[in-house]
Amino acid sequence: MKTSQRNKKSRAITILAPVEALSAEDSKQLHKQISKKGSKLFVLPVLVDRIKIPDYLNDLRAKCKNRSAGLRVVWKQDIVHSLAGTVAAIQETPEYASARQLTLLLPENWQRTEISGFVEALQFAHTGSGEFKPSRFSIRKKLLLITGLIVSLALASMIAMASYLFREHSETLIQGYNLSLARLVAESLEKDLQGIQYRGKALSDQIANQPGNDQSDDGSRGYPAARAFFEENPRYLYFAEVQSTDSKLELQQELFNGPFFKQYSLKPQEFRDLLSQWSPDSLAQDAPLQIRGFKIADIPLLGLSFSGSKQRIVIYVASDDFFQSFRRARQAGLFEIHLLSPQGKVLISSDEDSTGSVKKGEILEQILKSPVNNGSRKYRSDGKEYLASYQTLEGTGLIVLSHAEADQVFEAVRRIERQNLYLMGAVLAAAFLLVFLFARTLSVPIVRLARATGAVGRGDYSVRIQPTTRDEIGQLTHSFSRMIHGLQEREHIKDAFGKFVSPGIAERALRGEIKLGGEKKTGTVFFSDLRNFTELSENRQPEEVVDFLNRYFTAMVDCIQSTGGMVDKFIGDAIMAHWGTLVPSETGTSDAIRAALLMRGALIDLNRELEAEGSLQLRFGCGINTGPVIAGQIGSEKRLEYTVIGDTVNLASRIEYLNKLFGTDILISSYTMEQVDGIFDAIKMPALHIKGKSKPETVYAILGLVDDPHRPRSLEELRKRIGLDFDEQKAQEELKKSSDQMAGNQEEK
Repeated sequence: MKTSQRNKKSRAITILAPVEALSAEDSKQLHKQISKKGSKLFVLPVLVDRIKIPDYLNDLRAKCKNRSAGLRVVWKQDIVHSLAGTVAAIQETPEYASARQLTLLLPENWQRTEISGFVEALQFAHTGSGEFKPSRFSIRKKLLLITGLIVSLALASMIAMASYLFREHSETLIQGYNLSLARLVAESLEKDLQGIQYRGKALSDQIANQPGNDQSDDGSRGYPAARAFFEENPRYLYFAEVQSTDSKLELQQELFNGPFFKQYSLKPQEFRDLLSQWSPDSLAQDAPLQIRGFKIADIPLLGLSFSGSKQRIVIYVASDDFFQSFRRARQAGLFEIHLLSPQGKVLISSDEDSTGSVKKGEILEQILKSPVNNGSRKYRSDGKEYLASYQTLEGTGLIVLSHAEADQVFEAVRRIERQNLYLMGAVLAAAFLLVFLFARTLSVPIVRLARATGAVGRGDYSVRIQPTTRDEIGQLTHSFSRMIHGLQEREHIKDAFGKFVSPGIAERALRGEIKLGGEKKTGTVFFSDLRNFTELSENRQPEEVVDFLNRYFTAMVDCIQSTGGMVDKFIGDAIMAHWGTLVPSETGTSDAIRAALLMRGALIDLNRELEAEGSLQLRFGCGINTGPVIAGQIGSEKRLEYTVIGDTVNLASRIEYLNKLFGTDILISSYTMEQVDGIFDAIKMPALHIKGKSKPETVYAILGLVDDPHRPRSLEELRKRIGLDFDEQKAQEELKKSSDQMAGNQEEK
């Protein structure tokens, strides 16, 4: 069985054969399909004729080992006795239209016959058959998508790489500048500290050799040198000479900036209290330079402790205006500079509000643990990233730290990145536009080709398309147009050829599959002939007679072709056909008898139409025989005909004639009966000595299928149903005139 299944989730099954046409393998394949839950079974009614569907399905279930309990049957009552009409009727059912998928089951013996075309009509007409589902992404969309991805990835990679390299280069430059700034500030700071020490020692020496006046209220105590000291250095606030003995601090001398104290309402006692915050060791005479930060009345102070000629000198300086270089070095707020004690405490900053980022950061720990006196680091504080450089002052251990917030430093980098992204968007838009215009040159011709292909698939060979380009698409379009022309010519030849020979022969001849000469095969041969047609047509016009014959042949040929038979020839009003000759078939014998039963029903329907028209009534006789035949192309080199010859053919013709003698319409040979025993209900007729046969031949009159409860039960009922007036005496006289002789008594099976 040839199975065309487009989706594993199929929920619709079409059975295109009666039960008898299904081989064991066919039944196995059928069982796999209809055992699925929710399956729908479509049955071609022309193949089962007047068999009651439940009985047909019971036999079908038996064939499939009773495992198809969930079958849902779709049936069309108004049976059309043509395969094309039956296909159309099935296509009109709502179940067919709503089925998610369609599976077609075609028996092997029906391949390469006229039925194949109707089977394909079912398949291609079904919207949900899964034959082909167009993608939502057209070629144009795919080109746009691929181009967009390529351009985006290329530009994004370039921008990312350029931004990364630019950022790394900028970071290197900034850290280098940052370190240079820290060094410059450290050098300036060393000079400032040295200047404070020099001025402090000079003042100490001068007041030691000059008399003072304790009654002076300007803080200079009457020392001209002290007055000059504070006038020249207005940010110097307090000068003291101390001595530390036995862990006790003794104030030997103090001087202060009177105008500054008066301006800010400061008291000398406040600075004396600050002296107590110095450790005795830091005020020892031999101690190195000590620097500490203080704050009085919101005024940041820097305290320096260093050795004088005789005493320890302590000087407090207002640090907010102390290091002018700090302010100048800030570069419009980009960099911040801090002076740290050897312990990491912030002594002074270029921006007092920013000291928190240093106090809380890990940079102090990194700097204090560093074995070198300068370097650059990156650190994070309060969720922000900073770039920092430091320089340690020799001798004091003080640290100058210069840092900048990374977001501010790399603002230029981000600005360039944004500009690059805008540029990428512009390039991408331009690429989209160009690809869109280019894609039209591809997609439009391809869409036209696809539509034309669909039209050709539906049998419309009149479609024409012209190439719009000279590239491969244009070449394909040109080749497609030539192909359509060739298909149209082939179809015309096939149609014309098929009117004179069997369509199966025409199809195989066009494919070059017909061999010259004959082959010995086993087949079933069928003959039918209209009764008394010559007498009925004598008084009628030729056109009317031809019309009758055409209507009759049309109905009969449909029955033959629907069961896989091949019409061999028309001989006047007679028809010769055969099964299993062109394509071997295991069910050819039953198919031939089934075709005869279909022809019986079709003739009854045709007679009803003719009766309504007030025209003549037609009767026919059919003879069927099975056996060896010679099948092939027979004739001359100028005129060949595919036919079958042999004794089997002659006997089938003789059996057809016997219908006149027995008052029947369908007779089969004894060998044919052996092949279909148990399938058809038949009556055994008296044996006859047929001319050319050495032994008597027994023939059987077919009443109908055994499974058909509406079949005739006797010859009388059969004759009544087909409208045959049988005169037995006249039949006996006809027998005496013939070359056939009765050989026994009539028996019924």
